[in-house]
Amino acid sequence: MWLLLNTTSDQCYSFVVGVECAVGRKGCPILITNDQSISRRHAVFTVSHPEVNLTHPERLPTISLKDLSKYGTIINKKKMEADTSAILKHGDEIMFGSLGTNSWRIEYRPLVCAGSALSSADKKLMKACLLRLGGHYASDWSKECTHLVMAAINVTVKVICALVSCCPIVTMEYVNKLNEAAESHTNLPDSSNFMPGVVEVAIRKDEVSFQPNELRKTVFRDKTFVFLTEKKYKSLSTALTFGGGNCILMPEHSKDVELLTRPGTCVVHSSPDEDSQAGVPLNQQWASKVNTILKGCGLRPIQDSEIGLAVLYCSTQLHCNPTVSQSGLNLLQAPVPQSLDTHDILAHETQTQLQACKRLPRTKGLGERSIIDETRLEKTENKKRIRENDENYQSTSKMPKFDSKVHGSNGSQGNLSLIHIFWKYKSLSTALTFGGGNCILMPEHSKDVELLTRPGTCVVHSSPDEDSQAGVPLNQQWASKVNTILKG
Repeated sequence: MWLLLNTTSDQCYSFVVGVECAVGRKGCPILITNDQSISRRHAVFTVSHPEVNLTHPERLPTISLKDLSKYGTIINKKKMEADTSAILKHGDEIMFGSLGTNSWRIEYRPLVCAGSALSSADKKLMKACLLRLGGHYASDWSKECTHLVMAAINVTVKVICALVSCCPIVTMEYVNKLNEAAESHTNLPDSSNFMPGVVEVAIRKDEVSFQPNELRKTVFRDKTFVFLTEKKYKSLSTALTFGGGNCILMPEHSKDVELLTRPGTCVVHSSPDEDSQAGVPLNQQWASKVNTILKGCGLRPIQDSEIGLAVLYCSTQLHCNPTVSQSGLNLLQAPVPQSLDTHDILAHETQTQLQACKRLPRTKGLGERSIIDETRLEKTENKKRIRENDENYQSTSKMPKFDSKVHGSNGSQGNLSLIHIFWKYKSLSTALTFGGGNCILMPEHSKDVELLTRPGTCVVHSSPDEDSQAGVPLNQQWASKVNTILKG
C-alpha cells in the first residue's frame, strides 16, 4: 500500500488502485493552497496492481507521478520534465511548484492480510478490498503477513503466529475502513480499535491481551521443540520458529535420545491417530520409549495448547515447561485482575515457580485443549474433529474400566483431585478431563464400592433408558444399590 506523507505535518494520503489522485490548488483530492506556483491541477498519482499479484507479496504495486504543471515538480531535488511521468520508489522526496512551500515523501507500507475462520463471503470481500488498496492476501501465515483478519478470536495456529509476530488481529471492518480512507483521502484507521471479540471460553478476557507485544517475539528463545510426527511438526513449527524457538522432527528409533532430556527441550505430545489422515500412524513403541525416558527424568510431554498459553502470557515459566506437572497447570487458581501488558515480570525467566503460580491467571482447563487448526475446522465434522484433537478420546470398546491396581489405593490417578464415576462416559468425559477431572467407567457389581463415598468423588446420575440407543440398558439393581450407598 502506497502512502504520500507530508514531512512537516500529519497529513497522510493513501491511494486506490487504478484511480487517478490529483494534486493541485483547487478541486483536487490533495490540495496545496497559498502557493502561486501550484497549478489548479498540478500533478497526478496513479497506482497499478494486477489481480495476479494479489497472492504474491514480493510483487509490489507500482506508483507513478505525472507532471501537468507550469512551474514543475521536483523529485529527489531533480525537476521533472513537463508533461512526463516517473515511477516512484519508497523514500522518494517530492516538492510541487517552485516556491518550496511543501515537502512530501512517498512510502510503501506492506499490507499482507491472512484470514482465520472467515466465511467465504468475508474472504471474497477482503480480497477485493486488498486489491483496491494495493495490498496482498495470504492463505497461510508467513513472515510477510502484517495483519490477521477474524470475525472473533479463538486460539488458532494463525492467532499464535500473529501474536509472536507482533501483528495486529483485526476485524473485516478495519479493512473496510482502510478502503474508505483511501477513497475519501482521510487519515488511516488505528488497527487497535478493531480488535475482534474473544470467544475462547477457556480464557478470561480481563487477564490477557491480544494486542501486539514485543516480548512475544522471543518467548521461545533457547527452547528446542521435538516433534514425533510430521503432521504436528508442519502445523506448529512456524509459530514456534517465529517466537524464537528451534524445531526438530525426531525420526523413530533416533540415537540422539539424550536431546529429549536436555535443558530447554520440549517434547510435543503426540496421540496414536495423529497422522492417520496422512497414512503414517505414530509408532506406539517409539512414543512409549520417549515417554519412559521423560518420566525417568521427572519430565513430561508438552500439550499443544501450552504453546498458545505461553504466547498469551509472554512466559514459559509454567507453560511449555516440562518440569512443571500437567496437573499443576490444570489446578492453577490464581487470578490476576490486570491484563498482562501491565505485568512484564511474567515474561522474566528468573521468576520463581512459586511466584509464577501466585501471579499467573487461571486457565480454566485450556491446558488440556489442542490448538484449533482452522483448516481442519473448515473441512471436518464435529465428531471427527474431537477425535483428532482430543488425546483423551477413546472409542467405546477402549473405555477404561476401573482397576484399583491402576488407580491406587486412594482412588486417584496422578495428582488429579476429582474422580467422576459414571455411565455417561462417552458423552461427558472429554469436558470433565479438560477441567482437570479424572473419569472412570465403573462396571456393574464392582467390589470397590467404597470409592463411591470417598471425598472428591462425584457419581453422575443415569436414567434407565440412557443407553437404549446403544442397546445396553442400565442395570436397575446396580443403579439402586449405588443410590442406596450414596443416600446412606
